[in-house]
Amino acid sequence: MPAVVQTTPPPSRPGYHGANAHLPWWAVVLPVVAFLALLLLLVGSGQAEATGGGEASAGDDRAVTRVLQHFAQILPG
Repeated sequence: MPAVVQTTPPPSRPGYHGANAHLPWWAVVLPVVAFLALLLLLVGSGQAEATGGGEASAGDDRAVTRVLQHFAQILPG
């Protein structure tokens, strides 16, 4: 004798409605913090080489300047 199986949809989670799902605060903050940390490492790398007795090449300075100029162009204001 076949068993009767009743299927019901899984209960929906409150606050999550398809495309209108909201991200938790840390899902926005963590990538921003990681990006800023990497940017600081990039900008501060020339200073670290200079204090270690080595000389930072002009190419490094130009690369950092290009990156910062690019960000200045794409940021509003």
